[in-house]
Amino acid sequence: MELSAAELRLVVSPRRSFYLFRCPRCEQAVRKPAGPRIIELLTDGGVLSVRVHAS
Repeated sequence: MELSAAELRLVVSPRRSFYLFRCPRCEQAVRKPAGPRIIELLTDGGVLSVRVHAS
């Protein structure tokens, strides 16, 4: 199963970046780590991102 860019959210932080989506089979929320390459791929694919800056 593939998810569209609209079904994913990306959170980018200096400490820990991750992406979120709802499992299409069970409807549970899923959170996965996102390294630099995943961030690049998701951003290039049109996934909306939120950047969180350390204070």
